Amino acid sequence: MDIRRRLSGAHYRLGVATFLRSDRSGILGLVENAIASRTHFETCLADRDKVAAIDRRDVFTAAEALLVRARLGQIPEVEKGASELLKTPSLDLAARYQVACVYAVASSSARDPDTAKRLKTWCFDLLNDLAEAGWRGVGDLLTEPDLASIRDDVEFEALLKRMK
Repeated sequence: MDIRRRLSGAHYRLGVATFLRSDRSGILGLVENAIASRTHFETCLADRDKVAAIDRRDVFTAAEALLVRARLGQIPEVEKGASELLKTPSLDLAARYQVACVYAVASSSARDPDTAKRLKTWCFDLLNDLAEAGWRGVGDLLTEPDLASIRDDVEFEALLKRMK
């Protein structure tokens, strides 16, 4: 199981890196990046689903699978899965942070502007709740690739100020 988890993590990071790759130009380069990125994310999801099936109570693994689904634009599945995770009675701050990342990625993947706005609002709601609970992961907020889509938002700046 550990090797499958590590391998899926490598595919996730390769998917993100390939998506962000800027050394290719033109429409052909963008299409090649998108295809390579999607391939990595699909491979990652297959592995993460297998790991999640071993222990359905493992909220961290479930959140990891939701992150990939968000990257693949599977928004209805992401909304349902994240909602279920948030109902977990003993959900710790790290798991809540993961769900906030899921919402951030999903907000940038959603095609419908209203859905994207709703997901971004839920992301900030969770991050604000984390800050109120004493979480001070400013470094995570500034460097986490899954939060890239919300960094230009004025609410992000306000959150950073509250946390410092």
